[in-house]
Amino acid sequence: AVGEGPASGPRTFRSLTTLRFTCAEPGASSFADLVAPSVDSVTLNGRALDPAEVFDGTRIALDGLAAENT
Repeated sequence: AVGEGPASGPRTFRSLTTLRFTCAEPGASSFADLVAPSVDSVTLNGRALDPAEVFDGTRIALDGLAAENT
């Protein structure tokens, strides 16, 4: 039997995620965990970040945080 399922289907999928969080120390750095083969784009507080610089395959570096972040 041939079936479509987790074992035979695609191993990746597209996703759009929005994180909203506060920072007690504006200017500090943090990260978001993400295990993925690639990232197309990252935006922090309206500023485009270079995925090649901020994504290492398991996390996205978030530097220069504001008190309120998106």
